[in-house]
Amino acid sequence: MNTSWGIRSRLIIRFIKCALPEKEIRIQREKEFEERQRQKRKRQELFEAIQREKERVHNLEIEVENWHRAEKTRAHVEAVKGKAKENPDADTVSLAEWVTWAQQQADRLDPLADNLFN
Repeated sequence: MNTSWGIRSRLIIRFIKCALPEKEIRIQREKEFEERQRQKRKRQELFEAIQREKERVHNLEIEVENWHRAEKTRAHVEAVKGKAKENPDADTVSLAEWVTWAQQQADRLDPLADNLFN
């Protein structure tokens, strides 16, 4: 019976010796998997930050373009008003309506007219 116990204990020891490296390998694989997941999340966060920044730049470019268009529209309105002063036969009522409409269009385009910072 003693021999049987000795064989069993040697088998158990061998099993434990074999199982320990497998456990270490499994733990290492889990750590590597977690690291890959962390890196993946980090890349995703960076990608999202870049996309947000691109969108902000795009929106800024649109605002600048609209501001320039509004300024050009206002300059055009002033030029039309100046020309109308040179013409005594000009229809002042129609001109006033047009000027009001054109100024509203300029304000609609102008990102600063919306009180952007309030």
